[in-house]
Amino acid sequence: MAVTTFAMLFATNDFVILACSFLTGGIFATWFAFIFSIPKEELKEATTQIVTWAMSTFWVCTFVLATINSQLIGWSVDLTGGFTVGFTYVFALMVVSPVVALIIFPKEIVKEELRTK
Repeated sequence: MAVTTFAMLFATNDFVILACSFLTGGIFATWFAFIFSIPKEELKEATTQIVTWAMSTFWVCTFVLATINSQLIGWSVDLTGGFTVGFTYVFALMVVSPVVALIIFPKEIVKEELRTK
C-alpha cells in the first residue's frame, strides 16, 4: 500500500495515479476488515449480540473517520489544486495509525488476564 501511495505522490501520468488510487483503496479495504474483526472467544462472556454491537460501533466510528478524512483530502485538493498535500496526509495517517493502535488496543497480557478470570 505504501508503494502505491508513493506512486500517486510522484506520478505524472493520470492513468498511473488513478490505477494506484484504486489499488490503494482495494488493499486498504481488504486487510482492514480482517484485522479488526473480534472473535467471540476473545471477549469474556460474550454473546453474539455483544460482538455484533461491538463491531457495529467500531465500523460506524471507522466510517465516520474515513468520511472526515476523505473530505479533508478533497478540501486540500480543491485548495491547492494538486494531490500532493492529500497524498502526504494519507501517508501520514498510514504512519500514525499503527502507533495509535499500539497505544489504544489491549496488549496480549491483558487479554490473557481476561481469559483466565
